[in-house]
Amino acid sequence: MNGRDVLAQIYSIVLAGGSGTRLWPLSREESPKQFLNIEGEDSLYQGALRRAFSLGGPERTRVVSSVRFGAMALHQAREVVPVPQSFVVEEPCPRNTAPAIALGMLALMEECGADRDSVVFVAPSDHIISELDLFREAVRNASSAALEGNVVVFGIPPVRPDTGFGYVRAGEGRGVWRKVERFVEKPSRERAEEYLEDGGYYWNGGMFVFTMGTMIDALNEHLPEVGRGMSKGYRGFLGEFHSAPATSIDYAVMERIPNVALVPLEAPWTDIGSWDALYEFSRKDAKGNVSKGRCVLEGCADSLFISGRRLIAAVDVNDLLVIDSPDALLIAPRGASQRVRELVERLKVEGATEVARFPLQES
Repeated sequence: MNGRDVLAQIYSIVLAGGSGTRLWPLSREESPKQFLNIEGEDSLYQGALRRAFSLGGPERTRVVSSVRFGAMALHQAREVVPVPQSFVVEEPCPRNTAPAIALGMLALMEECGADRDSVVFVAPSDHIISELDLFREAVRNASSAALEGNVVVFGIPPVRPDTGFGYVRAGEGRGVWRKVERFVEKPSRERAEEYLEDGGYYWNGGMFVFTMGTMIDALNEHLPEVGRGMSKGYRGFLGEFHSAPATSIDYAVMERIPNVALVPLEAPWTDIGSWDALYEFSRKDAKGNVSKGRCVLEGCADSLFISGRRLIAAVDVNDLLVIDSPDALLIAPRGASQRVRELVERLKVEGATEVARFPLQES
């Protein structure tokens, strides 16, 4: 792989199996955030597909989802471009990202022609990344590092001391990429401020590039249960997937191997992990408000308003998150959206149906 063809020869895995509710009340257990239309005409998942297709194309891409969401993932993919039934790989049960990536790798090898020398790009399906040219340039740089035997993580230059992200400490520079010194768990506010001031720390973007052979060898060494499963082929591994260890690729591989590289992603990025993240990423009016849908604001500042079917009318409120849906309304101060998860867990305990699904649409 070389020269101008490097991006066209890349294989992609898009992970779309999560069922999180951090964007409640718009995301639900039966309609997770990756399938929501938050920005533009596409869902977050469809945006991730378009970025993957800008590399090797649909024929070199596979989506790993769950049995629960496989039909939705296939339907939304076909709204972007015609794809076969095999385009979506369904996990029989949730086992976190390490087994999911391994299953996607097997699908690429057996159905799409990938081999040990092939470069693979892995991405979640709930990110927004603008400026496609900068994204493609970062993938090109990551491919060069991967071809030198590294597993590459994309580092997002931090713009605030965010406690909701894991961080990566970048070390010695090697041209377009840097060696990774260490991974850091989600920090305290004080530690996050130190990382921002230091300048050598990046947010962990959760996207990876590697050659198939490099990752297979890493899984064989550090997650042998998955390595043995992969040796049985796609169908064999699928049949015993339920017994695979439930662990993330970060913990199982990235934090254990010495050959990890970082490529900065300079394109505007957010993982929409919270309503605060959406506010920070979105275009604001002259008073710092972000409004989507039917909103009439008088004297409001620095707030996020998202309306559903109803009009939101607000007067003289500041620093609020106001998210309306057909059957639930969320109101919180900006900066508190990480606690939505706690709220949703409480609603689950109380048996609230608003956590699971939207109400039937009125005729």
